[in-house]
Amino acid sequence: MNKIAIISDIHGNLEATKKVLLDIKNRGIDKIICLGDIIAKGTHPNECINLIRENCFVVINGNTDRYFTSEHDMEKLPEVEQKRISWNRKSLTDENRKYFFTLYYKRKPYWN
Repeated sequence: MNKIAIISDIHGNLEATKKVLLDIKNRGIDKIICLGDIIAKGTHPNECINLIRENCFVVINGNTDRYFTSEHDMEKLPEVEQKRISWNRKSLTDENRKYFFTLYYKRKPYWN
């Protein structure tokens, strides 16, 4: 039987993401699903996206990830959050920006 790990709410925290992925590997877990919220708050958006792309077989958009594909409800956020999101948007590589547009908010189960 395959072991599956589910991760979420990374929010650009590179060091924590590396530690979690190492722990998953050390536990012999076969597959990782990411439930989103990859970036938005931390200072390493591209590095976190790259780690998720390399390690997760299923990735969906989280609620904060939607701010990177649209202006959805941005005006309702506190100013400090708007600034963080704006900084993250400007920091994304073109490749990672495009990647966000490929993610869905939900997926049908896929078990292999």
